[in-house]
Amino acid sequence: MPITGTRHALFGMQIDLKDFVPEHADERTSAMSYNSFYEYTLQGHHHRKNPPPFPPYPQLRSIVEWYFKSLNCWHPILHKPTFLDMVDRMHTDANYKLSIPQTVQLHLVIATMLYQYTTRNGLHQQNEFLDHYRYGLSFHDVLVADTTLEGLQALAVIIVFLRGFPRPGAVWMVSTFGLIKAIEIGLHRSVSAWDNKNTDMDAHTAEMRKRIFWSILMCHVTVGEKLGRPLVLKLEDFDIEMPKLLNDDMPGEVFAEEFSKCSFRYGIYGFQVTALHLQIYSNLYTVRPTVQQPYEQNVHKLGKELDAWYSSLPSDLAQAASDSPHRVAGLYMEHTYRHLQLMLHHPALCKAPSQDMTARNLDICLEAGQRMLQIGGDLQKLKSLDTTWSNSAIFLAAIFTSLFAYLERKNQITSAELTNIKSDMDKWGDIMGDIGTLLGKPK
Repeated sequence: MPITGTRHALFGMQIDLKDFVPEHADERTSAMSYNSFYEYTLQGHHHRKNPPPFPPYPQLRSIVEWYFKSLNCWHPILHKPTFLDMVDRMHTDANYKLSIPQTVQLHLVIATMLYQYTTRNGLHQQNEFLDHYRYGLSFHDVLVADTTLEGLQALAVIIVFLRGFPRPGAVWMVSTFGLIKAIEIGLHRSVSAWDNKNTDMDAHTAEMRKRIFWSILMCHVTVGEKLGRPLVLKLEDFDIEMPKLLNDDMPGEVFAEEFSKCSFRYGIYGFQVTALHLQIYSNLYTVRPTVQQPYEQNVHKLGKELDAWYSSLPSDLAQAASDSPHRVAGLYMEHTYRHLQLMLHHPALCKAPSQDMTARNLDICLEAGQRMLQIGGDLQKLKSLDTTWSNSAIFLAAIFTSLFAYLERKNQITSAELTNIKSDMDKWGDIMGDIGTLLGKPK
């Protein structure tokens, strides 16, 4: 996305993608605004008085399990065995008390899953998630002052929840603060750097520090890039390692393959490409790009790294069969790959005098756009389109970049190709219609 973020000039029209909101604001849409976020956080003491009850244990356990299957697998902020053990202890021990960070984490997990369920099932009038959301945010002032890893975990869960809204709202601000907080307590530094200071950090804590840092960074980069905002860190500013792929399956869980025993495997691959995403943005899209070499060389280098990342994905993901439990994850991996191809080869960046380079960039953008259409169609059939404004912005970028490329080659397009273009735009319209419904537009 350009420096202007969500504001675009498209064939003579000036539009801002974040302005596409439901015409009539209700309690649900109002709660997603900046003003509501400030109200819930700055006047937290008012919202703490009546905590919403937790669902009955069987329902609560199921909600938490689905959170680990659907959200935490991409943003592995919470440790599955520890968190499920906490839920079990709440059920078996009447005297067990949650800490404030644990309270926030659990209420936000419930809010996230209720929001996702009602949104994906067209139940926009149901706002049960709001009570848990407000109550969790009411402890924001406590989390701001908290310097523990558990407190940062709670803040990170809030960030992941906010990124799911149909408007940007406060997510960029909160992700920025979360990243600053992570830096403040040293999560951006290598674990070995801390070990050299004779800390008593155990292996579990070291891994959780990595997972929380990278999860916050991934949200910050993906949101900041689409809004055209400056990012807190460059790749040169931190040396924290990637988390390890560790099995975290629970007793009694049965998996057909070893691959699934690590519940957060998708997140690790997402972290890997986040580092590359950060380089593309800082080298090509910031106000004063930190380009170390000529444009063509820079694009070639970053393109090779992007191709290497996608080629390194295991076949369980990159070549997942239509009936594979990893099919949706595999589609989103390619979705990310094609998105970064569009960023890297976008016509607006190509200032090179070489006509060959310009033509090659247009070819890559057209191929990426075509694949994005197929990915969107597959996700639509699987009822797995994302509910976020940020992913809808990626699809719109693919649509209009493709149209620009066709316009550049209008004298070369045959009547058969024009018919195919019109057919593709009809398919895009159908996909974007379903996304609009997920974002709150009435059918």
